[in-house]
Amino acid sequence: FEAGNRAMLRDRFYREARAAANLRHPNICPIYDCAAIGGIPYLTMAHIEGRCLHEWAADSPSLADVLAI
Repeated sequence: FEAGNRAMLRDRFYREARAAANLRHPNICPIYDCAAIGGIPYLTMAHIEGRCLHEWAADSPSLADVLAI
């Protein structure tokens, strides 16, 4: 990416992370913070217990289950 595009993408990342951090709903994982380390942006989110999608998909879900996701 060009320097201008990187700055635009970084700003968009922070703007969207801050907007998402203001959402409160039982089906939305909360975002606690966003920052950068070594110029690489990151965000911190709550840990939610459960299976990862990869594990779930390995159990050969039905088409109805896949469509529901």
